[in-house]
Amino acid sequence: MNGESRGRFLRVREHLLHQLTEGMYPGPKLPAEEELARGLSTSVATVREVLRELDREGYITKRHGSGNYIHRSALGVTMRIDRTRDYGELLREVYGDVEVRQSPCRMEPLDPETASRFGIVPGQQVVAYSRVFLARGEPAIYTENRIPASRLVRPPEELSGEKTVMEFLREDCAEEPVQNVVRLIPGTAGDREAQKLSLKKGTPLIAWGETFYNLQDEAVAFASSWFHPERVDMHLLVKR
Repeated sequence: MNGESRGRFLRVREHLLHQLTEGMYPGPKLPAEEELARGLSTSVATVREVLRELDREGYITKRHGSGNYIHRSALGVTMRIDRTRDYGELLREVYGDVEVRQSPCRMEPLDPETASRFGIVPGQQVVAYSRVFLARGEPAIYTENRIPASRLVRPPEELSGEKTVMEFLREDCAEEPVQNVVRLIPGTAGDREAQKLSLKKGTPLIAWGETFYNLQDEAVAFASSWFHPERVDMHLLVKR
């Protein structure tokens, strides 16, 4: 899909999704694709591509020979981690104004628990840095990222700038992760999490540990994230 086609696709997708959200199609099904194409002033081929994507995203379900069924239950769902795990994007969807505060990179020995996830000996050096995501000025998500120093392609003293784990791996490690494994961890706020998220120590929290793997199935990064229980309400839509 070239730039012009992609732009047309996105405009039609946005327009159709807006119509769905505004309730312009009151029945359980969308009109026929030809009718949609006329109403959206586009081609049937573009409408079909848009409908395929909306089906993947759970806003509709396509049934061959039956039609395209609307899922209004999905239209108001926010902070969907099946669509993105970019924390800034998740928060902007609800709060609009999001700020990221990142600590400087530091070198430290790897703790035994994280070392077991990397499959390496504890005590080896990692690059570590933290990020706090603020929604409308209030802390919402706190992350700690760790990357084995052996993965670096530049000296540690040259590391700088605010970066996601993916950006760090691409720019400073020449790595391209292909998948992540996430472990959900119920717990309570310790001293560090309480301070970073402006919570009382012992507040119940949901956290996760996320391991990043490259094409050779090597663990190349590990991220720990803690979510403010009143400011983050994430959802996962599972398409059947």
